[in-house]
Amino acid sequence: MNASVDKEYLLNGRDEHSLIRACVAGDRDARTELFHRYRDMIHRFAYRFVGPVADMDDIIHDIYIELFKSLKRFRGESRLSTWLYSIAANVCFTYLKKTRRRGRVFVPYEVIEGQEAHRDNATDGDRVFARRYVRGRIGEALLKLNEKKRLVLILHDIEGRTMEEIARVVKKPVGTVKSRLFHARSEMRGILKDLMSEPML
Repeated sequence: MNASVDKEYLLNGRDEHSLIRACVAGDRDARTELFHRYRDMIHRFAYRFVGPVADMDDIIHDIYIELFKSLKRFRGESRLSTWLYSIAANVCFTYLKKTRRRGRVFVPYEVIEGQEAHRDNATDGDRVFARRYVRGRIGEALLKLNEKKRLVLILHDIEGRTMEEIARVVKKPVGTVKSRLFHARSEMRGILKDLMSEPML
């Protein structure tokens, strides 16, 4: 389904707590609603964290399988989205560990960003190309960070999560999160120093 359908689920759907109860009770409509409510968030996170891999559909599938298996343990001590990031991160870590030896098959960033361009409001060809180029470079730079730093940077600087939320996801003190973010940003600046001086930005 498309983004307009996802938006309809978000605007017209039930509140979070009743949705969770219905999912735990086995309500298929509730599970479909939950899927569409968080689909874009999860796909965006996984794409940034593991890269544009050919296995992305399998990763998303595994995240939702784990979500529905674990949902009965959710106690509402954090936002559902924060808890879902924890599940998504664990699934992605497992995937990266499994593929470390056999390797990963990547889809070229140009292909992914070309698909994104169809949803881009920019009509100027140069502007669309510039956005695709920058997104691709940032994506490549993210994959050069170690996984712990990458996770914190994505959650804070791309997903807009607070230090406290991220601390819950990574199960570390806020001070550790701040330290990882500081070092991740420093490394990203070094990797992208040429890009930051280019006139297209």
